[in-house]
Amino acid sequence: MNRLYYFLLMPSLAFLSWQGLSYSINKSLTSERVTRLFFQFLGLSSLIFGAFVAFSYISGTTSLFGLAPLTFTPTRGVIFFTSSLLYAIVAHFSCNYLHKDRGFSKFFLNYNIFWLGLFFFIFGNDILVLFGGWELIGVSSIFLIGYYTYRPAPVFNSLFVVSFYKFADIILITSLLLFEHNDILIAHQSYIPFLYIGIILAGLIKSGSFPFTPWLPKAMEGPTTSSAIFYGALSVNTGILLIVFYLDKILLVPQAKNFLLASGVLTVLYSSFQSRVQNNAKALLAYSSSIQMGFILIELSFGWTGLALFHLYANSFYKVYQFIKSPSMLHSFHERVGENQSPFKVNGLHFQKLIPKRVRYYLYFQNLHHFHLNSLYDGLGVLSYRLSHFAEKLFFPFINKEKSTSFWSLMWVAYYIVLTFFINNQAIEVHQEYFDIIPFFILLVSLSMIHQKRTSSFIALMMIYKILESFILHGVHTHEPFKVVGVLSLTLFIFFMIAFERRIPLLKIGRSKMAPLVIFFMLYFTNFPFLMQSLVNDHIIEAFLEGDMLMDLGFYCLANTFFNIGLYQFIFNKVYLEENKQENSYA
Repeated sequence: MNRLYYFLLMPSLAFLSWQGLSYSINKSLTSERVTRLFFQFLGLSSLIFGAFVAFSYISGTTSLFGLAPLTFTPTRGVIFFTSSLLYAIVAHFSCNYLHKDRGFSKFFLNYNIFWLGLFFFIFGNDILVLFGGWELIGVSSIFLIGYYTYRPAPVFNSLFVVSFYKFADIILITSLLLFEHNDILIAHQSYIPFLYIGIILAGLIKSGSFPFTPWLPKAMEGPTTSSAIFYGALSVNTGILLIVFYLDKILLVPQAKNFLLASGVLTVLYSSFQSRVQNNAKALLAYSSSIQMGFILIELSFGWTGLALFHLYANSFYKVYQFIKSPSMLHSFHERVGENQSPFKVNGLHFQKLIPKRVRYYLYFQNLHHFHLNSLYDGLGVLSYRLSHFAEKLFFPFINKEKSTSFWSLMWVAYYIVLTFFINNQAIEVHQEYFDIIPFFILLVSLSMIHQKRTSSFIALMMIYKILESFILHGVHTHEPFKVVGVLSLTLFIFFMIAFERRIPLLKIGRSKMAPLVIFFMLYFTNFPFLMQSLVNDHIIEAFLEGDMLMDLGFYCLANTFFNIGLYQFIFNKVYLEENKQENSYA
């Protein structure tokens, strides 16, 4: 019975491969009828599988193809069963809601990937499996925020959310890897509270809790169904579930427990105030969801796990209903007012009357300015761009913008492969005193990548980044498979980017045909190996900590974050924004 999950996963993987291949070739997928039948099967089989795990018919630890360790427990089974029920409801509704929509195929492609990520996140018994599911959930949600690619606003908002997600990713993977080093933690007891606070921070970012709430309303640019399942229910739930998985250990650390409680209280207050000044239904529902996340965080800080999980999924069902109902909410409201024959009374006035008038005016003013949280993040964005321009000037001799895209970029690829070969074979040695400053230069290179729009310049900076990182990977004796995966994914990605520019005469593939393949390959298969190659190896964390190089570790983590943000921004700018400009110029 423990092999029943193959019955669940194999059709989904096959359907995903079929979708990805056909979408890459002609921007179309399977028919709506086939898609509907597949998701009906997947929803029903997920419910059956979740029920089997919940009632202990499937239990214990196993692995998928001998690679991905999975653990089946009744608690995880209940979580998966409830999540699958929400997933099936929204899938059924979306088949009708997006009927004949030109993005129908794209929506269900991402929806399938989201379900795979959810499965691995809930049942993963290894930090890499858990993080892989976490990453798939994040990437699929980013795609659906930018669903309406013919408008600039969804694309810009998806990039805004990416910045938050990538910081959550780097905090999570670093904290999880540090947990694997008990010997280091025993020697450095002062690190332990920060690790648990790191887990909580990653969960707060993913769940849209304070002080990371500003990204949540911006994520409402996607279709109503994706807003319902991602930001009313399952995607924001992953941040809470992450904290639940580590709650027993978090509650043993007073600093982490108090931080969790304070985060919950501030989330409730901030989102409650913000919800009272919203002028559109989806933003109001976003802050309403955040309020409930705050209450759940408070419940978790007191150790009430069962109550928190019940509250989490009761809120999820209610929020999904509210999001799905929101397009017809105004009509329903007018209908109810007509039946009542008088306007409804405004709720909550008796609470605000308890507050002095001057304080009410002050809070109203601060709410309109989001308590300056948006200004803070805008300022950080401006600062990063200014630093990126400064960093670009340092590397300008290496990123000559006048060179031909294809040959200049291929030269950098060849240089990277040759130099990496020499580094790995110890033909080039790195002294310890130079090793200390490499992470700082890597951070400067990753910053200079943020605003690059020319393909040759971006690829040159990417190669400099990977060459510098090769010194670190070799210096800490990283595993050979990760080096190979990194080199292959990097080379293929650059080949597709050059092909996308149509600078290779022998490759007769039009821009419209290449665009979906470039996005799909980069976001789902390139980003993950890049991150895993540089952070997944335990020796990297161990080398930094054993040398007491905490600042260098911080630089390296920030460099990885900005590298991934720059990667997303470059692709979205090339594929979406420039195509929009061309279409507008033709019009």
